[in-house]
Amino acid sequence: MGINTIKFDSPESFILSERIGQPPKEPEWIIKDLFPERTIGLFTGDGGLGKSHLALQLMLACAAGGQIADTPLRFSAPRPVVYISQEDEGDFIYGEFLCQDPDLPKQPEIASKIRIISTAFQGSHL
Repeated sequence: MGINTIKFDSPESFILSERIGQPPKEPEWIIKDLFPERTIGLFTGDGGLGKSHLALQLMLACAAGGQIADTPLRFSAPRPVVYISQEDEGDFIYGEFLCQDPDLPKQPEIASKIRIISTAFQGSHL
């Protein structure tokens, strides 16, 4: 199993006066007119509201370049995504992905676009 890497462009560097008179570039949209690329999303709220399940659905649809069923949320193209959790352990998140899409193990082109980072640990907390 190889390590997937995501290539990022170098940071932009320019003198503002060089761009005066030029229109700003239109952002590339992950979800048209709602969510531009290279944007961080954060869900907050009380436990048990469904934030994690919504995030997993969004990530699966984004990685597949598809739509979340029964919603207007359609992703423009397949893209890599990162799920960072400080609450749930990695194995729990993995299991939740499999609950959302039991066929995910048969779809490596989608699964390879999803990175999970968990800083949570099992056992009692302080």
